[in-house]
Amino acid sequence: MSLELLPKEVRDTAWKSISAGIDNLFVVPRVTITAAEPSDATEPDIGELKAPTPRKQPYSIVLFYQYTPIPDTAAFRAWQEELCHALGLTGRVLIGEEGVNGSLGGSVWCVSRYISEMERQYPCFRGVDWKRSISTCEPFPDLKISVVKEIISTGGKIRPPKPNEGGVHLSPAEFHAALAEPNTVVIDVRNKNEFEIGHFDKAVNPNTRTFAEFPRFIENNLESLQGKKVLMYCTGGIRCEKASLFLKDSGLTDVYQLNGGIHRYIEAFPDGGKFVGKNVVFDRRGQVPTTNATVIGHCIVCAVPYDSFQGDRVCTVCRDPLLVCGECKVRQRGVFYCDNHDYLKGSYYYFLEGFAVPELHDQLSRLQMLHTSLLAGTGKETHKKKNQRKTITKQIDKVKAEIERLEALPTPEVIDLTKWRFVWRKKKNKRERERERERERERKEREEKRKKEE
Repeated sequence: MSLELLPKEVRDTAWKSISAGIDNLFVVPRVTITAAEPSDATEPDIGELKAPTPRKQPYSIVLFYQYTPIPDTAAFRAWQEELCHALGLTGRVLIGEEGVNGSLGGSVWCVSRYISEMERQYPCFRGVDWKRSISTCEPFPDLKISVVKEIISTGGKIRPPKPNEGGVHLSPAEFHAALAEPNTVVIDVRNKNEFEIGHFDKAVNPNTRTFAEFPRFIENNLESLQGKKVLMYCTGGIRCEKASLFLKDSGLTDVYQLNGGIHRYIEAFPDGGKFVGKNVVFDRRGQVPTTNATVIGHCIVCAVPYDSFQGDRVCTVCRDPLLVCGECKVRQRGVFYCDNHDYLKGSYYYFLEGFAVPELHDQLSRLQMLHTSLLAGTGKETHKKKNQRKTITKQIDKVKAEIERLEALPTPEVIDLTKWRFVWRKKKNKRERERERERERERKEREEKRKKEE
């Protein structure tokens, strides 16, 4: 296969790497496409890349990551786009100087061919744990390949791990046995939303919104972890790589992580083993259950067992997904608040178009009172409330702007509030239908383009 060489300055660096004995060299190949699929679709022949006829079902999903230096992220991104488009894959791939993190979906043959090409072109990917699964629905709406600073964001708080530098990797069976050992602490490295619907028995919930908050949790609890065996787990393993490294850099030595994450554990223990609930995944499936149908999540409003996150049930303030059952969604009229923003209930609304001027003035008064109360206390106490004040200040400006808009209308006093809300909802539904039609149009264009290329 012909090669497309990197720029001269990168090529010079590459030759120095070769002379130093480094085989982790990224030279971007050119993808050649033909239309026919090989007869042996389970193990494609090495040679020209051949894209098979698109298949509706089943869809194959592959989850993978690799911490390895990538000298030219832009060139590698271009090759990834060319390869994924040629195979008709959709999903997300994050590329950074520290490595690659991806979730892709397509036909079983195309995903197999992607893995084959990655391992054939770059020896450093031959040791990757390609975690594969099957989906009955199309897993991703489109393809997005991005160059990022970190392939799993920590806000720059944790350095990239080197080989064998983090915690000891335990197989699912070894991790399962270690859970019963004395003087052991099990830490869930995922976010609190993921923990709410599924976790290992007796696991500690760091209660984080993002992985970037995890270092602070460790710093606040480092003393209690001293002298204990620390077990860590996440969805597929990538977060544990950095989390376990941070623990070791913080002085802890007895640190272990579940190799392959919950994904591999559920494969080894289909009934869930000591994992209770469902595993959150980042594709259209949303979550993967075990054969054990136990529901551990609860509706935040009525507390009935419920464990399904829906796109239209989010915190009014921060837009984080919340567990809200169907009945409570109707009862609450689509307005919900997470634990962190419960104090704004009745004062903060994301959509203001349905409120009359008197109602907006009432909201404004409540927000101003809250802002004043957050200024009370010592300097250190008020500093902790800085983000809360910032959130309220933005909403105050938003409410004022809406009041000005309504008061500028020709006859604001004759507006029927009930009718206003109905019209607003009708317009909102219309926008949603237009967005859905646009996504469908883009999908058809991609299919037509792929057929023409074939």
